[in-house]
Amino acid sequence: LIDTQNPKWNEQYTWEVYDPCTVVTVGVFDNCHLHGGEKEKSSASPKDTRIGKVRIRLSTLETDRVYTHAYPLLALHPSGVKKMGELHLAVRFSCSSLMNMMYIYTQPLLPKMHYLHPLSVTQLENLRYQAMQIVAMRLSRAEPPLRREVVEYMLDVDSHMWSMRRSKANFFRIMNVLSGLTAVGRWFNDICLWKNPVTTVLVHILFLILIWYPE
Repeated sequence: LIDTQNPKWNEQYTWEVYDPCTVVTVGVFDNCHLHGGEKEKSSASPKDTRIGKVRIRLSTLETDRVYTHAYPLLALHPSGVKKMGELHLAVRFSCSSLMNMMYIYTQPLLPKMHYLHPLSVTQLENLRYQAMQIVAMRLSRAEPPLRREVVEYMLDVDSHMWSMRRSKANFFRIMNVLSGLTAVGRWFNDICLWKNPVTTVLVHILFLILIWYPE
């Protein structure tokens, strides 16, 4: 769609699901080949601009129920995460056989040999890279073709790589978890220093009750 800030695709797709843990990913990009190649002339190596993507885990959906929702499209920029827009989708997960679906849920996610002889991290990374190469080559010959950066973004090729932003986010998560323990430590220290006499007296009374009546 060209020259519009509010595109409407009005498309309907149906896929067969073979794995109950399937995650449907819908990505939105700004095609650099449109407008007569203006973006290609302005850059030596033009790339499709990321607008955002939406992930829908099918295992969280009820069968034969239509979910209509506006999903935010977020893109990571050097200045931080920016909301690029919203994507309105209607999703329905239907099941032809409930017994068959329950049977699939009882099966292991990976082949039995993986649990007996699991692959190393290096082997997994090599397999992920080779799979990305195969998918990128096939989709580059599709009509319309998908560029390599689109495939890498959709498959989260760089998700395992170290990132300062991800490290900071994990650090703040750990600090939020430890903040509760820190608050308890400060409260106990205030009791020991009699900063709040009423609370300190009540805690001592409770301690004596526990000693006198342990049962």
